[in-house]
Amino acid sequence: MKEILYNPDNLKKEDIDEVVVRVKALIINSNNEITLGYAHKTYQFPGGHLESGETLEEGLIREIKEETGIELNIKIPSPFQKTTYYTKNYRDSGLNRENDIYYYVIETDQVFDMSNTCLDQHEIEGNYICKTIPLDEFEEILMSSINDNPQNEVIVSEMLVAFNEYKRIKENKMEYWDLYDKDKNMLERKAIRGEKLASEEFHLVVNAWVKNDDGKFLISQRSINKKHPLIWEVTGGSALMGEDGIAAAIRELKEELNFDVTRDEGKYLGSTLRFYPNCNDILEVWLFTTNNKNQEIKIQEEEVNDYKWATKEEILALKDKNLFDVNAYFDEVLK
Repeated sequence: MKEILYNPDNLKKEDIDEVVVRVKALIINSNNEITLGYAHKTYQFPGGHLESGETLEEGLIREIKEETGIELNIKIPSPFQKTTYYTKNYRDSGLNRENDIYYYVIETDQVFDMSNTCLDQHEIEGNYICKTIPLDEFEEILMSSINDNPQNEVIVSEMLVAFNEYKRIKENKMEYWDLYDKDKNMLERKAIRGEKLASEEFHLVVNAWVKNDDGKFLISQRSINKKHPLIWEVTGGSALMGEDGIAAAIRELKEELNFDVTRDEGKYLGSTLRFYPNCNDILEVWLFTTNNKNQEIKIQEEEVNDYKWATKEEILALKDKNLFDVNAYFDEVLK
């Protein structure tokens, strides 16, 4: 999660008298359209202040329902940006205020329903409506609204900062992860790939071995542009939010090698905890036995440089030359 602090008066944390927390949602559908609120000639991301005792997720769900009529039926991801404002003598109140705004991406094809909203008086007086606009027109529409309301310059600037961070993450193939404890119990919190994990949090990673009826194994060589370039390995990667281990293994084989396997062909070999700075994981190892060795393989060039069907002896020879990435259950697979 990106964190931004605006502190023009150089206040310290101990100078703050009150803290107000808000949540905002970039609601985006599969047609690359975004739903915005519009009132008083001002566009806003749906959202608002947390009520007493609410969690961030509870407040987000309530605000989206009140302002769009959408009753979310999806898992709520972690926020992708937090913007904090320290303001001295907020609105001449004599109090120094901290305003925290958490931004979320909500990907859903649910459509706004104004008959199901619950607007406050300010929104009603501003003739509040929802508008769904194409993402590629978002910036132009916001910029064209700047002169419609004296507050718009600041609001538009805030929205564009969040939108640009969303675009940056999207361009880097934003992935959401389920998180687990060390006993593989799923936690409530979700994470975005690249986010720092707490020491007690783990995400799920898979290795997907494939063995054909000739006794050969499907292995691939890492792209020259990847970490540990040109090392041979079995296909693997991080499970996405909502995936179990075997689903992640099947997807990774399809994405990286265009190779299809089924759940029935998969055998779970086991799992192990791995500890890394800020990104612990649980590695699950799967072995797929298939007679479909004649599938046309097409490598994902940004991930893979080459592939081959290798015998046990060839893999061990690569290992002896430090050219094979050895992970858990390596010996069990090759025995």
